[in-house]
Amino acid sequence: MDRCRPLQATSPTHHVRAKSRPPDLACPVVYLEGDELVGRLRASLSTDQAVEWIPSSDITQTVRTLPAGVICMSGPLWSDNCESVLRIVCGSSPWALAVLCTEAGEESERGVPVSTAIDAVDIRNPGQAFRSILRLGQVVREQERRRQLEQALEKQTRNLWMMHEIGKALGSERDLGRLLDLILTHARRITGADSGSIYILRIRTPNGIVNPPCEDGEPFLHFAHTQSDTLDLPHHGSTIEINCDSMAGYVALTGEILNIPDAYRLPPDVPYKHNTSFDRSAGYRTVSILTLPMRNAEDQIIGVLQLINKKSDPSVVLRPPERAVSEVVPFTGEDEELSRALAGQAGVALENSLLYESIERLFEGFVRASVQAIEARDPTTSGHSERVALLTVALAEAASQVSSGPLRDISFTPEQLREIRYAALLHDFGKVGVREHILVKARKLYPREWENVVLRFALVKRTIRFANYRQRVEILRTEGPEAYLRHAKDLDKSLHRELNQLDEMLATLELANSPQILSGEIVKTLEEIANRTYEDIDGCNRPLLTPHEVVNLSIPKGTLNEEERREIESHVTHTYQFLRTIPWTRSLRGVPAIAHAHHERLDGSGYPLGLVAPEIMPQSRMMSIADIYDALTAADRPYKRALPPEKALEVLRIEAEHGRLDMDLVRLFIDRRIYEKTTPARRSLE
Repeated sequence: MDRCRPLQATSPTHHVRAKSRPPDLACPVVYLEGDELVGRLRASLSTDQAVEWIPSSDITQTVRTLPAGVICMSGPLWSDNCESVLRIVCGSSPWALAVLCTEAGEESERGVPVSTAIDAVDIRNPGQAFRSILRLGQVVREQERRRQLEQALEKQTRNLWMMHEIGKALGSERDLGRLLDLILTHARRITGADSGSIYILRIRTPNGIVNPPCEDGEPFLHFAHTQSDTLDLPHHGSTIEINCDSMAGYVALTGEILNIPDAYRLPPDVPYKHNTSFDRSAGYRTVSILTLPMRNAEDQIIGVLQLINKKSDPSVVLRPPERAVSEVVPFTGEDEELSRALAGQAGVALENSLLYESIERLFEGFVRASVQAIEARDPTTSGHSERVALLTVALAEAASQVSSGPLRDISFTPEQLREIRYAALLHDFGKVGVREHILVKARKLYPREWENVVLRFALVKRTIRFANYRQRVEILRTEGPEAYLRHAKDLDKSLHRELNQLDEMLATLELANSPQILSGEIVKTLEEIANRTYEDIDGCNRPLLTPHEVVNLSIPKGTLNEEERREIESHVTHTYQFLRTIPWTRSLRGVPAIAHAHHERLDGSGYPLGLVAPEIMPQSRMMSIADIYDALTAADRPYKRALPPEKALEVLRIEAEHGRLDMDLVRLFIDRRIYEKTTPARRSLE
């Protein structure tokens, strides 16, 4: 529409106002009805247009209805009413006193005090008397102006202090939802608005919706937040195109401030219109509207603040809708100025919050990419970090709700819970520094090493067969066929016995190569096999198992030897060193330390530092429980079988009973069924 201006154009406030008020009346002069001296004075004057004479039967009551003026009374009446009149003249409101006298020295006799606001007027000279009353009127008007200036100064000071406090509050809030709520709360409070809404500028791009600045894309307004004393409204919702059809779109496009006294009586030449369908559907009556742009530090529009229905009494609820017509008044120029200042502060705070939100999304993406990098090196543990984070945060939230017992002093803020979550997501990141073949080792011997053992046994079996066949040939050659037939059965038995023995030994070795706990029988057989030798192709005797194979096959539990275990355990140190290089914000600076201690145990048997109970923070204790539980129940580990939840929980109880895990946290983990976060309703443990 050609009447609309570019997005960042600025122009004066667009007002739609009623007619101006008439000028102030002349300074009032209040007198008691029946006061003869006042009557004589008025009768002797040729004109009294500069004075508004107001008769009164009770001066005290009349004065309460007027902001300022002059009290005029005769000397005798002054003597009768001096105390009450002095309270008025010496009070907070600007009032003066003219005491009418008929002879010299009367003022002294009647005790008329001397003051710039009190004068004894001799009516024997009516002109001089009238000028004295006019002078007192000027004094009153000057006092009134001074009072108004003082009130204006006091109000400005109060507004400046209020805006300062609002600015501090807005500047300290980082959460977008709470910030929007704070902006509307303050904006409605300083203007007396019944309702308010905030629209945030967004941009549609081929890669999705982003915050400005963005050069490529289509801008639009996102209805981000709303408040109302009268209606129960959703806090966010639809989108509005940036054009001249709506008031919010018009303000976002032109940068103007719209101050509308009555939304149903818009001038015919304005391009925007009021959406009356909302009023009908919500049972509401919109009257006055104040719509302002929200700008960032570069004076770019990033949102729109809209305030609706300024109430003469802020406590009133506009129900039924017709009540709005009598209770709602137009927004004032002062409302505009205060709202403009607040919108400026809010715009900068909003941009900071959006930037903070973008940084958080960026960091969240970095954390998830890091987790994917970990799991790409060790696909068998896919999802482990996410599950540990879910369990740890749930346990931390449960601990924060405990009000008695050893856990009563544990409490975590939302920022601390986020810190715990990041530490849990990244607790295994140091595995990128562990050699991959160790990281994914599923058997005690690596595949090539086991293949060597199998080939060696095949060679030994071949050697045994060759020796058996050579013996048969030798008998045939030296003793003849009859002798061969006599020995053939024994030779067959001997060959099968030796081959079966080798097969049994290889089967035992295959069992020993698995990650199961070694039985005493397997250990004994391993020792026997380790003492066996065979003859290689060069005729040299060699051990059936190499020392390296014996050491690894003798691992009592798991698949890692001591050297490999130390390298795996070093992932905790690698994690800490990596996380320590990140410039964490103040609320996240504990992430490295929390992750560093997740393999520590309360009795000092953990690693890498061997910390004991007082040195291990609650966050790390919680992560230890979650890490162990998930490792025990995970079905994707090639080196072990997954335990059912009840068996895994029993392991946690035993570890706690032996002083390695925090018993109170383990009980909470079980009693609050935290484990069901990753094994939902898997089976009741009751």
